Amino acid sequence: MWAIGPMLFLLVNGFPPWEVARTNDDRYRAFSSGQLRAVVQHWGLNLSNDLVDLLQGLFWEDPLRRLTLEEFLSHPWMQGSVEALPVPEN
Repeated sequence: MWAIGPMLFLLVNGFPPWEVARTNDDRYRAFSSGQLRAVVQHWGLNLSNDLVDLLQGLFWEDPLRRLTLEEFLSHPWMQGSVEALPVPEN
């Protein structure tokens, strides 16, 4: 399940979340320790709250905190019942 997180992030954003998944990589450490929302805001990414929640659930380093396959498949973002993204201001 963990590997789905980086792949989904890459598909949605067009770039990988980190270079190498190592604890000495600041981005990896932030994503795997629950700080994904802060990084997304800092980078100015336009991701829905549901998508950020789904990604964070996949990125947990601790497998006991990570989403199971069943949780992943039943997540609102995967079910298509997500909130609309805000319209960007010009």
